[in-house]
Amino acid sequence: MSGLTRLLTLLAPVLIVTIGFSQLNETTITDLNNFMSLTAYAMAGSIFGIFYFMISEVGLENDNRSYVANPLTDVLAFMGTGWLIIRAYELGEGLLVTVGCAIFVIHVLQLAFKQGFNFESPGVGFWR
Repeated sequence: MSGLTRLLTLLAPVLIVTIGFSQLNETTITDLNNFMSLTAYAMAGSIFGIFYFMISEVGLENDNRSYVANPLTDVLAFMGTGWLIIRAYELGEGLLVTVGCAIFVIHVLQLAFKQGFNFESPGVGFWR
C-alpha cells in the first residue's frame, strides 16, 4: 500500500463524518446540547472513555505498540482536552463536554496502562 493510499484511507472516514456533521441544523445541535445537564454530559463522556479504552486495549498488555509517542503528546492531550472541557462548560456545549471528557479519560487510562496498570491486578506494578 502506497503512502498516498494510506493517507486517503485515513482521511476518507474523517471527511465523511465531518461533512455529515456539517449538515446538521443548528436547532438540532441546540436540542442535543440542552438534552441533559453539563454534568451528565461529562459523566457520559467519562463512561464512554472507559468503555472505549477497555474494548481497545483488552489483551494488549504484551503488545504495547501504541505507547511509543513522545511524552509531550500526553501533555498536549491533557492541555487540549482540559481547555476544551472548560470552554465547553462556559459556552454550555454539552456535546463538546462529552467529547473532551472521553478523550481526557482515554489518555489518563493510556498513561496508567503505560506505567504498568492492568485490569487483572490493578495495584501490582503501578506505583513503583
